[in-house]
Amino acid sequence: MKKTYFNNYIKQILFIIIFIIFLKSLNLDYTQALSLINWNIFIIHKDGVIVNNYNFTIILYSYNFDGYPIISSEKENNFTSIIQYDDDDINQYVVAIIENVIYIFSSRGQYLFKVQNNFFSDFITNSVYT
Repeated sequence: MKKTYFNNYIKQILFIIIFIIFLKSLNLDYTQALSLINWNIFIIHKDGVIVNNYNFTIILYSYNFDGYPIISSEKENNFTSIIQYDDDDINQYVVAIIENVIYIFSSRGQYLFKVQNNFFSDFITNSVYT
C-alpha cells in the first residue's frame, strides 16, 4: 500500500517538473488565459495564441501571426481582453481585443479572422497609462 502511494507521489512530482520545464520552454510573456466552454485552455501571449486541451497534454492550435509580437508591452497587455460570445447554441465565438485589432476564434479556439482598424483611437487619451 505504501509503495503504491509512493509511486503515485513520484509520478505526480515528475509530471509537475516536466510541466514547469514545458512552460518555461514556451517563453510566454504577457500571458492571458481563458477556459473555453468545451474546457480547452485559450492562451494569448506575446507572440500569438495557443489552445490546449483541458489538462495541457495536447496543443490543439498554435497561431503565430506573421511572426510579429501581438502584445509588445505591459500597457498593451493591460488593455487586452478575451471574451466568449454566445448568441445561441450554434454561434459561439472567442473574441480577443488587442490594441486596435480584434481576433475572432471559434468556440473551440480555431482562428477565423481578424479586423484591424483604428476605431479605438478616438477613445485613447493621454492618461496615467501613457
